Amino acid sequence: MRGKLIRHKACGLAIALVTTSSLSLLTPSYSSEGSSLAGLVAKNTGLSVVVKAETAPTLALTASDLTVSGDTITGFSASGLAKVNAVTVTGTSIKFPTGLAATKIGKSAFSKKFKNKKVKIELPDSITEIGDSAFASNSAITAVKFGSTPTSSKLKTIGAKAFYEAGLAENIKFPDGLETLKDDCFAKNELTSVTLPDNLLIIEGRVFADNKITKADLGKYDKVKTKMREYKVGSNNVIADADTLNVIPYGIFWNNQISSLKDVKFPTSIWGIGESAFANNKFTSLELPAHIHDIFFYGFKDNKLLKKVSFLTKDEGTNFERKYLQIDRGSFQNCAIEGHLEFPTKTNQMGGFSFAGNKITSVDFGPDAPLIGYQSFEGNPITEIYNLNSWGLEWKPFFNTDALKNINFEYKNPKSGERGTFGQSFDNTISLRAFNKGLLKSIKFPAYVDKMIFDINGKKYISNAFLENPGWTEGTNKVALYRVASDGATYVTDNALDDSKAKDYIINPVLVKFVAKDQYGNAVTLSSIEVERTRTIKGASEAKTVTSTAVNQADFKLGDKIKFAIPAAPEGYEIAESPVSNSAITKTADGNYEVTLDPTNVEVVKEVAYGDGYKVGYKETVIEIGYKNLSPEPPKPEVKPENPGTPATPGAIQPEKPSTPGAITPESPSAPATPEAIKPSEPAKPSEPVTPSTPGNPTTPNTPVVPTNPTEPTTPVNPATPTTTIPTENPPTNVPFTPERIVNPNLIPEGNPVFNIVDEDGTSLGNAEVNKDDGTYTFVKDKRTPKGVAKIRKDNTLEVVKVFDGKTPQGKLPRTGGSSEEGLVLLGAAMLGLGAFFRRKIK
Repeated sequence: MRGKLIRHKACGLAIALVTTSSLSLLTPSYSSEGSSLAGLVAKNTGLSVVVKAETAPTLALTASDLTVSGDTITGFSASGLAKVNAVTVTGTSIKFPTGLAATKIGKSAFSKKFKNKKVKIELPDSITEIGDSAFASNSAITAVKFGSTPTSSKLKTIGAKAFYEAGLAENIKFPDGLETLKDDCFAKNELTSVTLPDNLLIIEGRVFADNKITKADLGKYDKVKTKMREYKVGSNNVIADADTLNVIPYGIFWNNQISSLKDVKFPTSIWGIGESAFANNKFTSLELPAHIHDIFFYGFKDNKLLKKVSFLTKDEGTNFERKYLQIDRGSFQNCAIEGHLEFPTKTNQMGGFSFAGNKITSVDFGPDAPLIGYQSFEGNPITEIYNLNSWGLEWKPFFNTDALKNINFEYKNPKSGERGTFGQSFDNTISLRAFNKGLLKSIKFPAYVDKMIFDINGKKYISNAFLENPGWTEGTNKVALYRVASDGATYVTDNALDDSKAKDYIINPVLVKFVAKDQYGNAVTLSSIEVERTRTIKGASEAKTVTSTAVNQADFKLGDKIKFAIPAAPEGYEIAESPVSNSAITKTADGNYEVTLDPTNVEVVKEVAYGDGYKVGYKETVIEIGYKNLSPEPPKPEVKPENPGTPATPGAIQPEKPSTPGAITPESPSAPATPEAIKPSEPAKPSEPVTPSTPGNPTTPNTPVVPTNPTEPTTPVNPATPTTTIPTENPPTNVPFTPERIVNPNLIPEGNPVFNIVDEDGTSLGNAEVNKDDGTYTFVKDKRTPKGVAKIRKDNTLEVVKVFDGKTPQGKLPRTGGSSEEGLVLLGAAMLGLGAFFRRKIK
């Protein structure tokens, strides 16, 4: 068998050598095909084979093959065209004749003339200019050579679309003396890299657009003039082309495959990226060098893979520092920029749609407050904005973000000046629909915003900057704007801004709550309350009587002074001797009470957090009014369950805590510690209480066992009817319980979330729905995940002690299997067994 295999290989070698020899005699051979054949022979025989790599044939044209007019070649003669059409070998070089008197190739001279096999063009050294569209629309031209060497060629100018859609795939060596590249001259080919000559003087737009370029070297580029488009304001109409020095021209690399600016070599003399210069490429990240300070229209638009952009402030290896940054319209539109975007110092402005249609979640405009163009961040899922300055907002800059919750303004350094191209006034205001369709509730905004009216071409409009946001409280979609001084913290309450006609915002609002309670802490229902409100507006005092409900979110602002009478007591109550306990609320000579809603007094005005990702809150004032309950009912004793699994006996004595009301002192078990205590042998019957809200059918307690140890207190035989709102079953069904007070209600999410209810010792009593408004909670039996933990305290208050914020509670993960060490031992044993098995099989 081994001998047969050797003979087969020898036979194959002989056949391969004969075949190779025959090919070289009959047709032009190609180095690529010859190499492939040699490789095949070597692979199948194991022997070294040398095969001669021959080049493709050359078709040498003569002067008679061309038509000439003066100094310009105008095309092929009939004989020349016939020769070109007769070419059948791919890769044939078509060599133009030397020694011609003509030095130029005319407009469209050879357009659509090469229709057969892929060919290469070799031009003589004498050609100085190639006219517009000279070789355009020839998909058969794969390469072009300008003269015998780059130094010998006299070529100075390549006209517009000279090689447009010509099929060029081999990279070009430009003559050293080339000076001018005109519009689209190499557009729509298959070039993969390009190097420009150092002596270039003029380069126009879209020169290498629509190729497959991944790398580019722009040479010295220190004295290059570029044609830059100028547009009519407010439209896409080009009105002029202006010569600009040392800017990458418009569209030069549009629709290529460049993935990084590091693959583009350009000197620090280049200061601008022309219109659409790198649009529709393959960038994944972008570090803009400090010497690039202007990005013109659509510079990097439609880079669908571009996720990260940063703006360098100093170029590495040089001392060049950024002078300024200007970003024109649509520069980064429809990319995939995600996460946080930060702008450097000296950012001047960004045009309309400049970052529209990305995935930016937060943005910091830096300390210089740039002008932000119309719809410049439209459609991004932005949740937070930092260092915003209202002087430079054109219309709808953050329109339709759908996620915006937090805005941090730049308070100290207001700017003034023209606000853009839509004729808005110079006033410091917030522009038309600036934050439309976000999730805004409250904003602290700078006091230098002195008007909420804007001017478009002389016509005044009330700002609708906050349309279609959820608003600061339930039941209204008005965003709360809190006016703040230059320190970013002190509230300005001069009411200099009129919001009486505003539909989507309210300035400096305070939610005022009147809460009435009796001496036992039970809520007392209030009717409407008449309040006299005094407000200072631009230095003038204005008084107004407001008929307020118990919760008022519309009539009061920071700085207001409010005066009210204690409402008449309902039946069964009388006004307490000291109905208002807050020392900041003073009694007036006429027997009424007044207080100023001073934002610096936290006893009067408190910040209420929204939670849920909001870093802002709203202002709230709670005024408690006391009434005396005339019922003979004593205060309700607090009783809590001993065990969440076995409900505690209502009214039972807590043996582990003798100080608890109702417990028996261990040293004297026969004597009650308090009047309510019950003797172990003969429990006393407490006075009949007023029936509270039904606690949920407590189970009948068993007769307590008299302790053998006299130091242990015992429980009574016949406990009294429970007088507490703490649940006695776990869980009861559809029975709400109302604590006397709820602590940290602002932490409770909207929508009656489920919380894990625990007692003061941390023992779980079960899961319950909690109402943040009135504190009621109802135990549930379903399997919803709790949003947090709420504790029932001894004073019959419910305290929210932990909020999971929609995430799984933190803690140790449970073990889900046996020892990992045992598993590894078993795995090792299995591997050893398999190894032994395979060794036996191999042998």
